[in-house]
Amino acid sequence: MSLKIPTRRQQRAIDVSLGLWRRTRWAIGVALAVHVVGLICGIAVGVGYGSGAVFDASAQSRSAWEFFTHNLAAALPSYLGFVTLGLSAFGSLLVQSFLIGSSVGAATHTLPLGRIVLSLAPHGLIEMPGVVLAGGAGLLAPSWVVRHFRGGALLTFSDLCDLLMLFVVSVVLTGIAAMLEANVTAALIAR
Repeated sequence: MSLKIPTRRQQRAIDVSLGLWRRTRWAIGVALAVHVVGLICGIAVGVGYGSGAVFDASAQSRSAWEFFTHNLAAALPSYLGFVTLGLSAFGSLLVQSFLIGSSVGAATHTLPLGRIVLSLAPHGLIEMPGVVLAGGAGLLAPSWVVRHFRGGALLTFSDLCDLLMLFVVSVVLTGIAAMLEANVTAALIAR
């Protein structure tokens, strides 16, 4: 096994990715924490009060495009969080994750846990990072304002690039998740 040295182009891609991570990790971390809190609270409520009728059979006949547009519409408040200083991103993350958690919690009344995980994992493992990245992008604006009050620029080209990069990666992950949800998850639910 030999160690390959990355080309200049590969090294530049690595540097850009690491720079993006360094500049946005706090926002992505906050978005992840909000998402986890919403999921836990939702699961607790769903288990305590759920009826169990959460997995809609009509969802199996939806196309990837329908899932994609639905998920983008649900993430729109997160994407627009930079306009509301992160408030809409925070609220959107909390509500979305609470609804997902309560659906999972309610489903435990009628479905075995293995079936629930099998139904959610194929697309959920891709969709959740997309949701968190969208929330992270929406939570970046407060840092811009703080920097401005400390005497720095309100918005820089690098800020716009970071916002755009998180948006693009989030949309790509949402698209991949929609294709998995329409094809793989629907087939697993139908079994």
